[in-house]
Amino acid sequence: MFGQFLLSVRIGIGAYKEVLLERRVVVTGIGLVTPLGIGVEETWSALIAGKSGVGEITRFDTTDYATKIAAEVKGFNAEDFMPKKDAKRMETFIAYAVAATRMAIDDSGLKIDSSNGHRVDGLLVGGASLEAGSFLPIVKYDKGK
Repeated sequence: MFGQFLLSVRIGIGAYKEVLLERRVVVTGIGLVTPLGIGVEETWSALIAGKSGVGEITRFDTTDYATKIAAEVKGFNAEDFMPKKDAKRMETFIAYAVAATRMAIDDSGLKIDSSNGHRVDGLLVGGASLEAGSFLPIVKYDKGK
């Protein structure tokens, strides 16, 4: 898929600037870790079936909190996407990003090795923040270019 992306970049507390990425972008693969499921097929099936990812909070005791529901990712096993040693060391949200990246690479069908690695220019990562109506900035890893 080719396209241009409009990016909303945080420039201060509650302040954003919209930036149009003029450079052509090629989306070669998609990987998802969401409250609706792990992977594109599981997430998409739940979405079109009208399922909700919202449920009772299970990650901590909510006794002292008024809110008892959240959209938690369920059924995620970091060791399905990385060595056990790495999975134990990293924060859960980083493991989600690593898993989604691995799924996107698999989905792309690309075989990246020393003969073509120099042609892989970057990676776009996006996600929803806890602040209503905003998105975390999309970060591009540019290998020092």
